Amino acid sequence: MNLFSLEQTFSLDGQIGAIPSHEFSNALDRLSLGYILFEHGYLGPFAWEALTPFEQSIATGFSERRKKSFIASRISLKLLAHKIGLVHEEQEAHTLETVSRNDRRPILPDRGDFYASVSHDKRFILTVADKRPIGVDIEVISPKLAKAGHIFMSNDELSIAEASGLDMSQGATMVWTAKEAASKALNLHLVDAWRAVRLAKLGPKESIFIYGGGELTATHLFEWDRIVSLVSLTTS
Repeated sequence: MNLFSLEQTFSLDGQIGAIPSHEFSNALDRLSLGYILFEHGYLGPFAWEALTPFEQSIATGFSERRKKSFIASRISLKLLAHKIGLVHEEQEAHTLETVSRNDRRPILPDRGDFYASVSHDKRFILTVADKRPIGVDIEVISPKLAKAGHIFMSNDELSIAEASGLDMSQGATMVWTAKEAASKALNLHLVDAWRAVRLAKLGPKESIFIYGGGELTATHLFEWDRIVSLVSLTTS
């Protein structure tokens, strides 16, 4: 199946219910080189045939739930590579590798100097690309994250979040998604990012974090009772 056929099949099977608002779509276009968003529950059997042998070998070791999200990630990266012009529509999808053989990070096929980041929850998968290191995370706004805030925030960060004037469920979800996005952009383990990426200011649309003596800006978007946070790095 080439990318044109994959897109056509996917449009029939995979896009149901995943049409974002113009505001959300325009914001993602402004913040990244391109994005792919869909509901991974609609992926059909065609998706397995679009994987490379290496990707299939990794997927077979996962539980059914993890396998579905892994396959959806691969499909989103292949579609995004075509969307931003990295590969031709006649390229066979099963020849396009989207997993780094060094560290299993998501990559764009024939990526050159491009970076990609993938996030998923129980419903959606969101993939973004840029020429700068970029990280993205999508999460449902959850009071559970507010209750668990002490796990991924220090006492000082909790005080900043509480003083922000935002509902704590929303604020904690914003911090969680921002730190996860930062961990992807910085290539850090998430637990390391919880400690090394420190909240300095929590805002309704942007938040400031400190990392290694410098500042990181996380942009927050809201759609479908979810928060999407993006972090991009400045390259020299």
